[in-house]
Amino acid sequence: MRLPLSIRGVTAVKLAPAVLIVLIAATLGGTVWLTAKYRRPVDSGPDEGSGWSGVVNGWFRLSVKLTGEGRFDEAERLLRHLVGLEPDNVSMLRLLVRVLYERGEYAESGQLCRDLLVMAPGDAILLNNLGMNLLAGGDFETGLACLRRAFDLNSHRVLVARNLSAVHFKRQEAELAEFYRKAAVSGTGEIPLRTVDFIVFQEPAATGGNIDTGSSGTK
Repeated sequence: MRLPLSIRGVTAVKLAPAVLIVLIAATLGGTVWLTAKYRRPVDSGPDEGSGWSGVVNGWFRLSVKLTGEGRFDEAERLLRHLVGLEPDNVSMLRLLVRVLYERGEYAESGQLCRDLLVMAPGDAILLNNLGMNLLAGGDFETGLACLRRAFDLNSHRVLVARNLSAVHFKRQEAELAEFYRKAAVSGTGEIPLRTVDFIVFQEPAATGGNIDTGSSGTK
């Protein structure tokens, strides 16, 4: 059973008793599954707290690990249950954006980006990720506009420039591809670490994307 990402704005008072019971049962069922499958998910760090909070933090760290290992099916299931427990946890939601993208669920991933951008409209990673979802879903112009806006924000500029260069190269737009390649190279003296929730351009065959490879030229 797939749980909703969030029930923000809906109070228990507004829910019919039967609906409330179903939601509670689903949440408890997910918690039992988590406890049974990941009894000791990741050794807790000193800043993760104790008790239930430490357990949830450990599960989230495990979801990060699963994502890094490319085990996206497991990561998605784990994250959905965690978001059911903490529907306003932005870190979990941001990671879920990437996991959904990697699994080819571009519409849901993109909508989650939009929801998060309401709270952080100038977030370069979210704009990049929305752009990548739009590109993969076939909306090239809007997706490219999101990437360019993310690039203009300067934050994570090198990473976004690499994506822009790869997209334009795929579209056989050599001049633009070279422009952003140079921006990526000259933007910093060192290769920045990629954040786990940052979506990196890949060939459509690898991601199931549908990036337009139409006529070349400046857009």
